[in-house]
Amino acid sequence: MEIMYLGEAVRQRRKSLGLTLEIVCEGLCTIMTLSRFEKGRQTPSRDCVVAILQRLGLPDDRYCAQLTQAEALLTHLRTEINAYCSQFEQTIGEEQQQARKSALEKLRDLERCVKKDDRINQQFILGMRATLEPYPPQEQLEMLMKAIRLTVPRFDPEEISNCLYCRTEVVIINQIAIRYFLCGQQREAINIYEQLLKLILKRDPDHNCLHLITYNYALYLALENRFEEALDISALGREVCIKQGNYSTLPGFLHIEAGCYYYMGESSRSISLHRSAYHLYGAIMDTKNQEILKTDAKKRFNLTF
Repeated sequence: MEIMYLGEAVRQRRKSLGLTLEIVCEGLCTIMTLSRFEKGRQTPSRDCVVAILQRLGLPDDRYCAQLTQAEALLTHLRTEINAYCSQFEQTIGEEQQQARKSALEKLRDLERCVKKDDRINQQFILGMRATLEPYPPQEQLEMLMKAIRLTVPRFDPEEISNCLYCRTEVVIINQIAIRYFLCGQQREAINIYEQLLKLILKRDPDHNCLHLITYNYALYLALENRFEEALDISALGREVCIKQGNYSTLPGFLHIEAGCYYYMGESSRSISLHRSAYHLYGAIMDTKNQEILKTDAKKRFNLTF
């Protein structure tokens, strides 16, 4: 069996994509550090290595390393915060507020552990604060722009393809697009999704954020009455969900399509999709979106479940 060291795999992938050391390590580490990593002479922090692998479209789930006690703690806290944030986004009322409270408590624990020069974790913290704290959308947008530029200093929402992005960076760009839309800048939001989708399909068509990008892209196209385009992107998103075995967004795509067909005058198709989406929301315990769908179905067709 052929054995390839991680640094060599990074070097070969970088070369095959025609990328310089500078663009790969931008905002993560020095050019010298990446060069020494590729030659097997130095290993950056685990977070840095994972970000480099993700920027290059290499699988980071096959990468194993011994963690220091500090790195293990940071990883554990981020996992807990992400879980509470997901719960916050999928629930309503008291349950949602409790999820927010728990996420912010863990976020404060993380802040106490992170060094000031740790841009990767500082970015995670700032991005999460923009998501969890009830700041106005414009202030959240400014926080997210500051967060992305901690590790992608050349980031320009008009020129998305100029840089490489790891998973956390893609998530933050997604949040930036959402805030543009909430600030009434719909064209800017849709433009970001159009660029980001093209970039991901070109560089890493199996990217595990693809379902998230296609969902929000389809949603905002539908809200702008671009129904045919929304249906095309939604169909792509459903294919991604099934291919990747990630079903959390699947009922959302059906919900979008139900709305599109309603406004296009195809009532029977819309009703069928409303029913399917309702039961799928229930299966994944997404009570927040299930209630929104119930309201939509009642208003459009006097349909009850």
